[in-house]
Amino acid sequence: LAIFDDVDIHNIRRGADPLEAVLAKRLVQAGTQLDSDALGDPQLVADLQHQLGETLENLGHSAAAADLLAQALKTRGQGLGEDHPRTLDTMNRLALAYRSTGKLEQALPLFEETLRRRKKALGIEHADTLTSMVNLAGAYALAGQLDKVLPLYEEAHERMTNTLGADHLHTLGCKNNLALAYQEAGQGDKTLALLEQTFKLAKARLGPNHPNTLTSMNNLAVAYRDAGQVTTALQLLRETLDRRKKVLGADHPDTLLSMGQLAGGHWAAGKSEQAIALQKEVVRLSQAKLGLYHPATVSAMSNLGL
Repeated sequence: LAIFDDVDIHNIRRGADPLEAVLAKRLVQAGTQLDSDALGDPQLVADLQHQLGETLENLGHSAAAADLLAQALKTRGQGLGEDHPRTLDTMNRLALAYRSTGKLEQALPLFEETLRRRKKALGIEHADTLTSMVNLAGAYALAGQLDKVLPLYEEAHERMTNTLGADHLHTLGCKNNLALAYQEAGQGDKTLALLEQTFKLAKARLGPNHPNTLTSMNNLAVAYRDAGQVTTALQLLRETLDRRKKVLGADHPDTLLSMGQLAGGHWAAGKSEQAIALQKEVVRLSQAKLGLYHPATVSAMSNLGL
């Protein structure tokens, strides 16, 4: 904790780096200083590595998170066993970090293994097992294995609704994903109905500024845009972007996603100059935050070219 002793919020605000970037650098530094010999307990080190990795992932620094989580997974697997819930927690988190860095070839096998082991160790109805089911479906979608996506989402949604409730945080996330899967499958009528329901439930349960509510709002806005309801879509897209900037920061990946989708909304409305200017800003921020070769940066550049 000594690495935070000289953190001064006033100095940070005067500097070029945002607070989350400064904290992330300190957390990476903390991770490199963890020493099982000094602490005397490898599992304690693994616990700290997992916690630091999870925090870094949430701050958008997935590559650094993956390094720490890979170390924690090895230690937990050796000390606790490969089917221990804490080992599987780390396996799942590592797969998420790989997915965020665009390393789908490493993420997908980990998602598959996590689901298989959680079914065996925890049972099919356990919340962690259902979360793994959702994560695997999302990975299949990114990999283009669309025939595997809908069955997993539908099963997870049904089981979550029955065991956790329709407005549980995990159920709401699954509703969003299922709606998007319906959209990908060309079932637009199911998409809009499910997204409207999800947004209403999320806003009531979590509040208007919760990240999950903002995800629901964003997805609903895009669905309205794709359905030709451009005016309604633009209103929701602007509100989502404004709220994500305040809650997550101007260069958070979710904020950049909203910015790019608002640019798409402007384009759909025939406002090409606004669309191009906004998409240029998405490219600039994505390159600075995620790097030139990150999939989100490449996608932003491709959209600007279009």
